[in-house]
Amino acid sequence: MTFNTNLNDGDIFSFCGFEQILTIHSINSGPWSIPTTWDCTCVPTANDSVYIDPATNVTVDIAAEAAYLSVESGGTLTMTTLNQSRWVEI
Repeated sequence: MTFNTNLNDGDIFSFCGFEQILTIHSINSGPWSIPTTWDCTCVPTANDSVYIDPATNVTVDIAAEAAYLSVESGGTLTMTTLNQSRWVEI
């Protein structure tokens, strides 16, 4: 990426980015915090749409966040003792 501009004394230039919003599916059973649980090989963030797919069991082992969460038929979301007192908003 190349930017060409003519700035004068006192001019302000700002370049801001944003985090990519992903649709993420579980592909393996395992902890939420482990990237290999997910098809993105990442850990979902508060911006992402997350699907717990059939035949997978995802254990919430951290303070997990998602913009959207769906536990598909045959999928399981398990809360650990650490997280049982947290609200899960679906």
